[in-house]
Amino acid sequence: MTADDRRPRTGKQEVVRVIVRCRPLSEVEISQGHQSIVSMYPERGLVELRNPKDLQEPSKDFTFDAIYNERMRHELHD
Repeated sequence: MTADDRRPRTGKQEVVRVIVRCRPLSEVEISQGHQSIVSMYPERGLVELRNPKDLQEPSKDFTFDAIYNERMRHELHD
């Protein structure tokens, strides 16, 4: 059985938008010396993740329909 076989047939197409938000580090995380491994580029819909154990390793890049970074204060809904 494939995923398509399990999906109910509605006769209409649905559009799904994927939006990501990155929260800022908490005061506790900052006081413990943690650093963000996430770089966000909202204008490009791009998120870069770095390996915290090897910062020289190339980042992993992901694209989304929209991005809210830690400086944005928007409510997320429709």
